[in-house]
Amino acid sequence: MAKTYNTISTFTSGQVLTAAQMNAIGTNVNNYRVPPAAKVQRITSNLAVSVGDYVQWNQQNFDTEEPGDNIYDSGSNTRLTIKTPGLYLVQWNVNIAWNGNASGQSLQITQTTSGGTETAVAQDYYFYVTTGFQFNYMSTISTLANAVAGDYFRCKFAELNGGSSYAVVQAPTSTFSVMWQGQVS
Repeated sequence: MAKTYNTISTFTSGQVLTAAQMNAIGTNVNNYRVPPAAKVQRITSNLAVSVGDYVQWNQQNFDTEEPGDNIYDSGSNTRLTIKTPGLYLVQWNVNIAWNGNASGQSLQITQTTSGGTETAVAQDYYFYVTTGFQFNYMSTISTLANAVAGDYFRCKFAELNGGSSYAVVQAPTSTFSVMWQGQVS
C-alpha cells in the first residue's frame, strides 16, 4: 500500500480535535519525515549495454515505501516503480566507458506511464566526429517528474546520428534514485 497524505481540514480556535483528525495529521507528519524514496546501484560487476538497452541494477541501497510495496523490485531490475503519486526528483549518477564508432551518444532517464507510453524525461548527450574511440565519462542526470502510481523510471543508453557503439556501466559507482518531493495540485 502506498503512503498516504490526507487532506487536513481547517480548525477554529477552541475546537477539540477528534482522534481521527489527530491520526490524519500524524500520518502526514510521519510520511513527510520519511517520504517515499529508493536508491539502487550497479554493485557487483560492470554491465555492457548497447543502443536501446536499459541499465540493470543489482543492489538496493534503500527503499522507504511501505513494506511489501517497494519501489524497486529485483524481478524487474531495470525500473523504479512509483507507488505514491506526486512530484519526484529522479537522478542517475553514471560512470560509463564508451566504445565504438558514432558521432553522438545519449544517456536518458525515461518515464513509462501505466498506459505503456515511454518518454525521455532527462538526457545527457554529446557530439563528436571520430571512429574507434574509447573514453570514460561521469555524469549526473536529474529531473523533477510528476508521476502516478504504476509509472516507472529507467536508465537507457541511446544513440544519435547512427554508428555502432556500446558502453560499459561501471560498478560500483553508478546509482539511480527517486525521491518524493510533494503532492501535485
